[in-house]
Amino acid sequence: MNLFDIIYTIIIGPLKLLFEVIYTLAYYMCSSPGLSIIALSLVMNFLVLPLYAKADKMQEEQNNIEKKLHRGVEHIKKTFKGDERYMMLQTYYRQNNYKPTDALKGSISLLLEIPFFMAAYAFLSNLNVLKGASFGPISNLGAPDQMLTLFGITLNVLPILMTLINIVSSYIYTKGLPVKAKVQLYVMAGLFLVLLYDSPAGLVFYWTLNNLFSLVKNIFYKLKNPKLVLSILSSLVSALGLMFIVIKHPFTFNQTVLVIAVLIAMQLPVLFYLFKDKIKLKQKEDKPVDSKVFVISTIAMALLTGLLIPTQLINSSPTEFMNTVTMENPLVYVLSSFSLALGTFVVWCNVFYNLLGGNKVKRILNYLIVIVLFVFVVDYFFFGNNTGTMTVDLRFDNALETETKVVINNLYVLIAMLSFISLLWCFKKNNLIRLAESVLIIVLLIISCLNVYSINNEVKAYKRILNNEHNSGIRLNLSKDKENVVVLFMDQQFGKLIPYIFNELSYLQEQYSGFTYYPNTLSYGSATRAGAAAVYGGYEYTPYNMNKRSDENLKDKTFEALKVMPVLFDENNFDVTVFDVTLGATDSLFAEYEDITVYNSMGNVRVPELLEMKDVSDYDRLFRNVFSYSIMKCMPKFAQQIFYNYGAYLSIDRYLEITEQDNNFNINNGVKSIYMDSYQVLYSLSDLTQLNNEEKTFTIIYNLATHDGDILQEPEYEPRKFVDNTIYEKNNGVRKSIIDDSELILTSKNEARVYQSNAATFIQIGKWLDYLKENDVYDNTRIILVSDHGVGSEMYDGGISNYFDAALMVKDFNSNGNFSIDYSLMSNADTPFIASKDIIEDISNPFTGNLITDEGKNDDDKILFYTVDKSDPKANENIYRAVEGNKWYEFNGGNVSDNENYEELDIG
Repeated sequence: MNLFDIIYTIIIGPLKLLFEVIYTLAYYMCSSPGLSIIALSLVMNFLVLPLYAKADKMQEEQNNIEKKLHRGVEHIKKTFKGDERYMMLQTYYRQNNYKPTDALKGSISLLLEIPFFMAAYAFLSNLNVLKGASFGPISNLGAPDQMLTLFGITLNVLPILMTLINIVSSYIYTKGLPVKAKVQLYVMAGLFLVLLYDSPAGLVFYWTLNNLFSLVKNIFYKLKNPKLVLSILSSLVSALGLMFIVIKHPFTFNQTVLVIAVLIAMQLPVLFYLFKDKIKLKQKEDKPVDSKVFVISTIAMALLTGLLIPTQLINSSPTEFMNTVTMENPLVYVLSSFSLALGTFVVWCNVFYNLLGGNKVKRILNYLIVIVLFVFVVDYFFFGNNTGTMTVDLRFDNALETETKVVINNLYVLIAMLSFISLLWCFKKNNLIRLAESVLIIVLLIISCLNVYSINNEVKAYKRILNNEHNSGIRLNLSKDKENVVVLFMDQQFGKLIPYIFNELSYLQEQYSGFTYYPNTLSYGSATRAGAAAVYGGYEYTPYNMNKRSDENLKDKTFEALKVMPVLFDENNFDVTVFDVTLGATDSLFAEYEDITVYNSMGNVRVPELLEMKDVSDYDRLFRNVFSYSIMKCMPKFAQQIFYNYGAYLSIDRYLEITEQDNNFNINNGVKSIYMDSYQVLYSLSDLTQLNNEEKTFTIIYNLATHDGDILQEPEYEPRKFVDNTIYEKNNGVRKSIIDDSELILTSKNEARVYQSNAATFIQIGKWLDYLKENDVYDNTRIILVSDHGVGSEMYDGGISNYFDAALMVKDFNSNGNFSIDYSLMSNADTPFIASKDIIEDISNPFTGNLITDEGKNDDDKILFYTVDKSDPKANENIYRAVEGNKWYEFNGGNVSDNENYEELDIG
């Protein structure tokens, strides 16, 4: 971003974002591009009405002063010349308390109109939803209207109509004003005609409505009591809206709460008018107002939403937010969000504050801004966690669903906070409020600066890696004549899908010759947080068994599990390689083991032809959506899902794109960068493999391709810039299992994404298996393909069993027969034992000394943990707890896919 971009973002960016939010909400409710423009015009005009009213009042005062001084000024100009005239004018102005710069007050309306016009132009002139959309006599809102043809000449009617309305409105408004004021408005009307004549009809329609509103407003002000009439109209609209909601029930619960709150607020003007004589503010109108409270509050809000939250977000995984195509530092998104926050809160909030004028109004605004600030703080710091896994385009896996209990608790806390702030306000403890805000600003700055430092360091290190030789020296070392053990740990691979994939892509059965597929494989945790440790360390590290070591913190126990297999094989003279670590660990976890090689492969393995397909539009959206994400995280819980808007953050084009792709998951534009980071590793397995190792080898590869999946082109199941599976799904949409001939039909984008990403994973690993066969290292290599957990309960007509249905496929040494299926009960916690059996004599945990076996699945009590918390285990917790949606289950044996075999337990 250059200086011009920053200034534009500060001044115009907030207004454009406001336009888009209002338009999207209107479209969300009426699904009509034309009606949404009408709603946008009405809302915007009512929002800025107080500003223009104040500007008009200031202009009227200025005109009266100039009229009063006119005779004296003219006399001085006629009588004196040169420096003497200048000195006399300055003296005359000073005597009448007038400054020449006060003349600018008469142009405030114009100065206000320019940024609003620029924002409307930037938003509506390129709005995709308007292209080809008709509304009444307008055939295409996305192009000039061309509604009239005379003598072979096509005319745009809307700009002419807009100008006529503007002239009539200006005539009424300037009646009795000096000629200068009239000329100014008529020139502006002509200028808008020239500027907008060839503009899209949607933009001109919006500005025509604005001029019509201005005309009505000017007529309205001629009434004896315009405020009373306006209050009554607001009350009537509110009553009709409430009746409509009661009769039709058109919205979801969260939407209904928000709309009702707005409609009730519309009743306030008439109530205020009815009881204004009884409402008496203690402060006198002329008593000075503490404007510092307002300014400090807006600065704190800008730092929170524009700096702290964005840096926290990006610092969680800086390399994911780095565009590896342009190599741009992700801090550019922080600069963009901070510019938007400065414009929104420090600039425009203070413009409204100062223009609205009166001390009574300012006192109310002071109180409201403090309330909003502390609502933001409470919601982000106390209710901003546990929102689920998120992709680089800021979309959550769980659609940001919030339990009613959490919404109610959030409201209780906000009411308590509101009461406390009100109490301080009533007792005039402004100093305490300012002190608290000042401390908050210092804390926000310190944390943000630390985040910026951390992000910058990680980005620099990442760039150094990317600038090294191809694939950063990452190697998968195997021996041609000694034993190799490879564990392919695929996060969230769903075992239930394997029979359908291997039937659809029947050639996989040949590629995976010698593999045994275990369709009845249990995971002891519903998410990586709870299920991965057992994959690495065995049954000692199931959630229930880790809780038995309650005097140790959970993070330490989890990190210990991550080291079990690598250290065990290292101690038994294997050359050990670890591809990526998970659960918040880094390669420093193995720093004390000099013979263990650790690679950060996801994002560092680069394939030029695949890099070209990375969807840079995901990164472009971040310039807007990082700030929008911050605002969403600061909102009360009931409003978050509405603003989140399925990941569009009330961006109309993005909302329609997501809706279209969710409704028709056969179509997809672009590929997700986070998926490509994982997919490139699998795609490059053969290139990464080196067959010159003279030692026995052990390799564990952790990969997210099955977790952070994408819509892929069928039947190749490859990422493409544009995907269209319509024809393939029409002919092959019913998939059958190789086990029981049951059918699988994909019914949603999530189901398609998971299925296709699983299929792509098997295809790429299959190509690597062919490479091993061709180079005679297949027989001396033991390969385990395993996952830590399954997928969400709502997918594939599943239930709670979906979460615990893991994938497990094993190919042992010299096992080159047919692909086979074994229905025995297995567990992903068997992985360490399967990996080490017959090649390590003492299969003991190197940290606890306990034997590693595969007997845990045969225990009478198979206790599983379901968690809604997807974060990494923390150092301040020792055990897994069944709180806030987390639950314990017991698996009673039988088929892992059968929901009847799971029983919820009452364990704390």
